[in-house]
Amino acid sequence: MASTAPVDPVQREPRSRWRPGYWLRHPAFAAVLVVSLSALTFIACGVGSLLEARDLRERGESAVAVVVEARELRRGSSLKVGFTTTQGERVVAEVAGPPEDLPTPGERLTVVYDPEDRDFVYLRSDKPYEKGGG
Repeated sequence: MASTAPVDPVQREPRSRWRPGYWLRHPAFAAVLVVSLSALTFIACGVGSLLEARDLRERGESAVAVVVEARELRRGSSLKVGFTTTQGERVVAEVAGPPEDLPTPGERLTVVYDPEDRDFVYLRSDKPYEKGGG
């Protein structure tokens, strides 16, 4: 009977942190990647919204609107206004980015709207709203 010598376990080299794929499999890398992509998405949406508002203020039409509904919500507030377009159509629309101190129903505001999409309007420039304006 031939005796076999015990086989030593194969000695592997320790994994180098600089080998391809090491950092891609690390959980911390995944967390950093998710946070980075989320931040970039948030920034892109914010910049897009600002550009859209600026573009609308440049090419949109102005109207004097009357506050129809003003409500405080858990997160933010809701403000609906009614106005008449230059074509004579009566519209009720939501104000995008209502001010902190909500006006009361019946107050007049100057708003800017897109003639092709009147679901949302923006408040006019500097002043959050004009109280009792004419």
